[in-house]
Amino acid sequence: EVVLIDKNDTHIFRASYPYIMINVRKPHQIRAEISSLQKMGVKFVQAEVLGLDLSNLLVETDIGSFTYDYLIIALGAEEHSEKVPGLIETAFNLCDYESVLDLSQVLERFEQGHIITFISELPVIGTVAPYEIVFLLDSFFRRRKQRQNIELTLITPEEIPLQNSNPK
Repeated sequence: EVVLIDKNDTHIFRASYPYIMINVRKPHQIRAEISSLQKMGVKFVQAEVLGLDLSNLLVETDIGSFTYDYLIIALGAEEHSEKVPGLIETAFNLCDYESVLDLSQVLERFEQGHIITFISELPVIGTVAPYEIVFLLDSFFRRRKQRQNIELTLITPEEIPLQNSNPK
């Protein structure tokens, strides 16, 4: 028996956020109900994991305990934009679903100006993502015949582009 415990009932494919940004994908195209895994034999439990009892092979959740023979932990990442003063009010966080949706609306009306993609620290989630975003914005504005009116800048703490990627 395979059991998946997740506090969310929906999975959002974060790697598609840049495509939402430029309206190539729509929100419904990158979302899936986790319960749909049940038709493939995966039992889904919507619960928040509160702790682990490794000596007794237990996962403690807000709805009870679950025993296991083998445990795979995939913690994921949580964004906390509120911890950076002014970020929510003045910038778009491309790792935040709602922020990406807001940005896609702004880009539809954006006709001229300067867009900065900023890598605040390393390592970055998705090593190539900031570069991909700049290239997608370039393509987006070229298709709209507005590229000559848009300045695109990538700011990175990297000494060389993609320094954290595998050199092979």
